[in-house]
Amino acid sequence: MSINVISLNISALAYVKCKRLVTAANFVWTSGHLEV
Repeated sequence: MSINVISLNISALAYVKCKRLVTAANFVWTSGHLEV
């Protein structure tokens, strides 16, 4: 059980980090196009 909980926590952290990266990339890409 504990191993499953740890892996779930790691997956959740990775998911949040990836989502933040994608959001940041979209923001930079959009702002870059808006400037042009």
